[in-house]
Amino acid sequence: MSELISAHLIDHFVPFLPLERRHILLCVRDYMLSHNFTVTNDRLTAIANSLQYFPKTNPIYSSSGCKRVAQKTELYMSAEREKIRQRLEPESDDEL
Repeated sequence: MSELISAHLIDHFVPFLPLERRHILLCVRDYMLSHNFTVTNDRLTAIANSLQYFPKTNPIYSSSGCKRVAQKTELYMSAEREKIRQRLEPESDDEL
């Protein structure tokens, strides 16, 4: 890497560190706000918990950063809407 810098092919080397759980919570909150979802601590926690973290002994770093936040949030909100829809639907009689 130092060869690239000394040859002036790269000006600076900036390492990217893995995001911590607290950063993921911010990503989830920002995504929810930008898509007009109501933000609650329960939702934030559930969505953040559905992502993978490392190391196994103390899982505080996100394996995929914020890349999967949109997908997990949409999945969670869709499942929540489905639960509400099922509760509001009158129970159908299977009798003919």
